[in-house]
Amino acid sequence: ISNLEITGLGNTNLQLSGKVRGLPDVKKSYYDIQLTRLRTTRTDIESVIPSEAIPSNIRIPESLSVTGFFKGSVDQFAGKANIKTNIGNAELVGNLNSVHKSYALNINTTELDIGYIFNQENNFSKITLQATINGNGYDFKTMNSAIHAVMINGTIKDYAYKNWKLDASLQNGKGTITSSMNDPNIIFGLDASANFTQKFPAVQLKLVVDTLN
Repeated sequence: ISNLEITGLGNTNLQLSGKVRGLPDVKKSYYDIQLTRLRTTRTDIESVIPSEAIPSNIRIPESLSVTGFFKGSVDQFAGKANIKTNIGNAELVGNLNSVHKSYALNINTTELDIGYIFNQENNFSKITLQATINGNGYDFKTMNSAIHAVMINGTIKDYAYKNWKLDASLQNGKGTITSSMNDPNIIFGLDASANFTQKFPAVQLKLVVDTLN
């Protein structure tokens, strides 16, 4: 497909290029798709997707545009989505290998209104963060994974927080969490550990609050 452009559904415009090998077997096919542009609106999306397919606690932005790519098969792929909306932006870059149960995901948001999307506007508002997730395995008792996140700024309960950091890891059923915030009104450090190998998980916490205004 050198260039495919689809219009006609309201304000939706789709343009992509790429190649597909192995059809009609969707699961065994190889895809190399470049999404040049997808522009659409909440009205257009709701006109083609059944209402019961969208969770009741999720709200779609009024307008959004997406660029990116998908390369690989259904079981093993890499992809990227650059999403711009009327309530903030997000970039997702990741890969998945379901055969080896390995995965990696980078998430970056810029002033994304999480409260609007999840119908939690009394609790959350715009959030700018950077996060990475890497690991293998899906079972808490055997998986090995790590999360690193930095919330540069974000509004929670009408207060604008800054400089929140989180590092978490889970190795063969044993997890650790280190978190801190260096905000003008609150400075804290948190260290925690958990053991999921037993019937009843064990958790230990240590919280140090230096400044609280």
